[in-house]
Amino acid sequence: MKLKAADILIIAIVLILSFAILLVSMQKSNTAVLKVGGEVIKTFDLSHDCEYIFEGEYTNTVTVSNGEIFISSSNCPDKSCTRMRGDFICCLPNRLIITSDNSKRVDVVIK
Repeated sequence: MKLKAADILIIAIVLILSFAILLVSMQKSNTAVLKVGGEVIKTFDLSHDCEYIFEGEYTNTVTVSNGEIFISSSNCPDKSCTRMRGDFICCLPNRLIITSDNSKRVDVVIK
């Protein structure tokens, strides 16, 4: 079977759209959201370095530096939150969750 000009055009459009969608989905997020108990407490612009101290049952220092967000210090019992990086960071004893726009999918909901 011989391909016609219209068939080649359709294939080219599908390929271009596929690559465009892939490029858009790979872009790094510019914002992160801090939530406690499901309530939004603060939204961070990752393009501006800053430090935010959240005081709940425990105290967490949230730091934005070089486009990355992390908990730089905490007085919670195990301090595992201070070793987390990426699109999802949590301090379970403080019920604090930080997510970036890249982590919109939900794996598990815990109540």
